[in-house]
Amino acid sequence: RVRTLDGTLIPVRLEEGSLTRNLKSHLQGRLEAELGLPFSQLHLLTADGRLLENGDEVVPRGAAAIARLREEPLELTLVRSKQNVVEQFVRLVGLDRATDLTSSGTTTLHRAAANNNKEVFFE
Repeated sequence: RVRTLDGTLIPVRLEEGSLTRNLKSHLQGRLEAELGLPFSQLHLLTADGRLLENGDEVVPRGAAAIARLREEPLELTLVRSKQNVVEQFVRLVGLDRATDLTSSGTTTLHRAAANNNKEVFFE
């Protein structure tokens, strides 16, 4: 099961030996549509707080491991990593640093305000 950001539990069935990338691809379309977030910002955490990487095995191999999962299903938590919107915006407007000035003498803050980019403006 995967617990989403709002606490909803999504049941998922995977094959023995499935990797994190298999689970993510299984969930991707549904979660992007429901949450309106790019999937690159979503990550899976184990119950003990370990962040799963794409190559990590989600469903262990072996009869004993599978038997344990039947008794107590694996529960992962979906978390969002915050992207640094200021750094992205700085690159978008062609600057190297947020403190740099454009050729017209405006700052990143001026550009964010002019573009009505509240997320960057209030960051």
